[in-house]
Amino acid sequence: MSVGMKTSLWSNLKRVYAMVLSTSTGAGVLSLAYHWIEGLFPAFITWSTIHIVDEAEKMITGASHHLWFWCACMLSGYIVKELGVNLYSLFVNASVYEKVMNVARLKLYEKSARLPYITFEDARMMDKRQRAKECVDQEKISQIFVNTSQFIINIISIISIVGILSSYHILFLPISLASVAPYLIVRLLRGKEFDQIRKKQVGQERRKEYMWKVLSEKETQRELRVYNAKTYMQKKWQKNMMEVQEETQKHQRKETWQLLGCDGLNLLGYGVSMGMAVWLILQGEISAGAFSACAMAFLNVQNQVKNFLVDLGSLPGDIYLVSDYFDYLELPEEEDGRERALKPEEILFDRVCFSYPQAKERALDNVSFRLRKGEKIAIVGENGSGKTTLMKLLFRLYTPQEGKITVNGEDLEEWERKAYYGNLSVIQQQFVPYQLSVRENVGISDVKHLTEEERIRQCLAQCALQGSPFDEIDQRLGKRLGGRELSYGQWQKVAIARGIFKNAEWILLDEPTSALDPMTEAEILHQFLNIVQDKTAVIITHRIGLCTRMDRILVMRDGRIIQEGSHQELMAREGEYRTMFLKQGEWYRE
Repeated sequence: MSVGMKTSLWSNLKRVYAMVLSTSTGAGVLSLAYHWIEGLFPAFITWSTIHIVDEAEKMITGASHHLWFWCACMLSGYIVKELGVNLYSLFVNASVYEKVMNVARLKLYEKSARLPYITFEDARMMDKRQRAKECVDQEKISQIFVNTSQFIINIISIISIVGILSSYHILFLPISLASVAPYLIVRLLRGKEFDQIRKKQVGQERRKEYMWKVLSEKETQRELRVYNAKTYMQKKWQKNMMEVQEETQKHQRKETWQLLGCDGLNLLGYGVSMGMAVWLILQGEISAGAFSACAMAFLNVQNQVKNFLVDLGSLPGDIYLVSDYFDYLELPEEEDGRERALKPEEILFDRVCFSYPQAKERALDNVSFRLRKGEKIAIVGENGSGKTTLMKLLFRLYTPQEGKITVNGEDLEEWERKAYYGNLSVIQQQFVPYQLSVRENVGISDVKHLTEEERIRQCLAQCALQGSPFDEIDQRLGKRLGGRELSYGQWQKVAIARGIFKNAEWILLDEPTSALDPMTEAEILHQFLNIVQDKTAVIITHRIGLCTRMDRILVMRDGRIIQEGSHQELMAREGEYRTMFLKQGEWYRE
């Protein structure tokens, strides 16, 4: 084991213990105390056995007066042990696992919420997050605490039993220990190799999970059935699963054969030890009680050493996984600016450039424009032109790699996120259908006003959401948790109502009505523009007809703004916008 690996192991062990003891202090301390006491139990049984057998031998000659006392001692010891095991499982073990898992999961969520949003566009970072999630889902932090606490039992048991064996003959010590030493070598080597395999499989596991989601989610079933593609997707999932499974099983088969060889050495060591014990009793050097205790002690010491070495051998693999979790928690977080009492009056993009991780081309290239309070701006362009990326920079989800975005003349990065977001309301094309009540689905955008039923109903009415189930404001929506299911178009209307409910000065819309029919879309958008006539609205839209009511239009292509102006100005000259407007007009006339 290298110095770096030792340092990593001990530093991560310290972090595990610090987290467990700070999360569940009482249960953690009791767990350690319990393991100390339980570690002495095998020695107590060995010691009691010696006295019971010796006293039984004396009873034959009538010289024993303490046999029942020692029997009562052993029975009492077993009763106390069983009570301790049950109490430990009921109060201590469950508390450690449940509390630590919940805290670890919460820390993972809170960390993800504080990371730069661009992190989730990087496949390598998603692999790291997957490993951290596996650590939480597999309860590795609690397992390491419990397993390393178990080392206390093993060490105390080994020392105490070996002390008894060595008092009869010193050769019992090396024979017992040497017979189980191969377990340490095998588990250390195989544990490290298995962890390397699991790290290599992270990307495959994420693909396998995605394939399973495609096969099992309700949203994908209709399309797979219509295209008769379910069998194709199932084969892709099975192929990915088999690749992972075969590699894992190959490792496990190799490890099984090696451990079988270790068991053979273990059995040989036990046979040699018992042969020595027989020789010693024949020589009259040990009593019948000591001989009986030796038979038990040999098995105990071998089992304890074996358990210790097996657990120790598997520890590096678990530590690697826990290390990924703690490393994820230490990733650089988003920097926040200072709190601002002022409200945004003007937002300026100044030669902004942005690229996604591992992308060869820029998503935005030298983009410059100005947004003024009270304006209605439309952003149009073909798919992939950079519209949504631009909006995400405006949301402050991404940070420009070149150029800058300023608010009221100050760099956007200097604004506190909470203060900036307080002035924005966002309606996205990829909205969230919350499996919550009607009230919460609308009011979650401004939770301080969740009790304002009349305002919620007004937002629903403005989005043509009336009647069942919207007349029951606390009716749960979505079938997943037993509520009323909505159509995709209804869910999109709910998302629009949510954006309207937050009484923000600036409203940003990214294709907010893409799932609605043209008549309903036109009605809601025109009504929406009436609602926000005193606010600032920035809308990404594919309905060029809406642009006639906008103050200004930005036309994008290949990550650049190629045209800017009012509807009248852009229609007066040849260009992308005029072509798009006339083409859409032909669709409706046809």
